[in-house]
Amino acid sequence: MQSTRERFIVDQNVGHLARWLRFMGFDTIYYKGSKPLELLRIARREGRVILTRNSNLVEAGLDPRESGDASMEKIPILILQSQDLEDQIRQIFETIPLSSPPSPFSRFSLCNTLLQKIPKEKVRGRVPFHVFEVQEDFYYCSSCDKFYWQGTHFDRMMERIRKWQKE
Repeated sequence: MQSTRERFIVDQNVGHLARWLRFMGFDTIYYKGSKPLELLRIARREGRVILTRNSNLVEAGLDPRESGDASMEKIPILILQSQDLEDQIRQIFETIPLSSPPSPFSRFSLCNTLLQKIPKEKVRGRVPFHVFEVQEDFYYCSSCDKFYWQGTHFDRMMERIRKWQKE
């Protein structure tokens, strides 16, 4: 891959990867459809790198005569070699030059929306009482109308992300 692209679209073959890329701060769409040309069109329209384990996508999807669109040839696709999440992350970091380190936990892992920091007082009664009492920082997903905080699993997840970024 020659250009720096930090926007991804993943297909069903690597769906679990989407959540972890979002945890790391990458703008990542999870495409649940089954139409390769639609996946390609979304990637082209939004300037995204396709991450997949489906090697047939390259062969079938990038024939401009089939798609009727010669620009489909320019869509970057990374065929991930492993089913293992850590190997997939490693391959992405080794293959795609990143312009700057991502901002971990800046996106909601379920929908990809950028999280907004919200004053603690605004979450009173909207998060479990114990969470409200022990946490100071809260984040809000305007798309899902959900709140997020750094729970007990946060340190383990950050350790994993730091490890991937160093490799």
